[in-house]
Amino acid sequence: MVRLVIHPLSLTFNVQEVETKYARHRTQSSHLLSDRSLVVITVPLLLTCVAFECVGQTDSLSLATGVVSLLTYALQWLLMNSNGPYGWERRREAYVLVLRILRLLIAVVGVLNWKGDFVGEDGSLFKNLAMRSGVLCNVWFAWGMPLLFKRHVWVQIWSLGMLLAVPGRAVCQEAFLSTKGRKLLVTRWKEVDDFFQVFTRGTPSSVAPEIFTGCFQLAALIHIVVGLLLPSFVLWHCELQSRREYVQTIGAREGAQQYSLDETWVPDPARTIVLLGMSVATLWMAMSQLST
Repeated sequence: MVRLVIHPLSLTFNVQEVETKYARHRTQSSHLLSDRSLVVITVPLLLTCVAFECVGQTDSLSLATGVVSLLTYALQWLLMNSNGPYGWERRREAYVLVLRILRLLIAVVGVLNWKGDFVGEDGSLFKNLAMRSGVLCNVWFAWGMPLLFKRHVWVQIWSLGMLLAVPGRAVCQEAFLSTKGRKLLVTRWKEVDDFFQVFTRGTPSSVAPEIFTGCFQLAALIHIVVGLLLPSFVLWHCELQSRREYVQTIGAREGAQQYSLDETWVPDPARTIVLLGMSVATLWMAMSQLST
């Protein structure tokens, strides 16, 4: 009997042959469908945006980013339907990495060029901190062009860093110029900080940092929770279930006694959520300490 151990973080099997076969299975059973679905859903949306830009003749850079983005989807469709039925499948990981980098760079240019309103109320606060900093792009790409979890985490962290460093910094420098916007930002920062202070220490704290630092800290929190932890947890859970089912499948096909699955160190979803919540609280506290 072969003992298969699932790594609690990367989710990889300890037997390389089984890991290689599973990677192929995951691509065929799930990832190829995600690739095609992304193209089918995104291209009409982009065509609509490009059409509005052409009719309105508002911004040549927005039009250019829309057209270039469309070209990346045309390239993906071409690659998916050329070189035989297995051409895309064999090189999928490399193709997806390249396309995600290209689309992220296009998204950075697009959100930097987005002429949003200055912050004056809660709705504009969320729009600026979340949408104008590109966090939804990170979620869209993670679910639309999924990778095995061991690759996904590193790509997602790199994407988060890029989005925070460029559009995240830009929106914090530009969007909070009004007195009302500054007061609103300080109020929301203190509400979040008080929650984490009570959660970790039992008492509310602390003096709000300067506007840019507080804004960037809130933007980082949104990116970490919405752009990194949420899609990563969903993909982690789905891949874990897929690996369990795969081991059952090969056990039934090749003999029920051939493989024994060991999940000793893999936490259950509820415990994982608690650990992630504690990690976010600790990270917020660390950022607050550094900002004061």
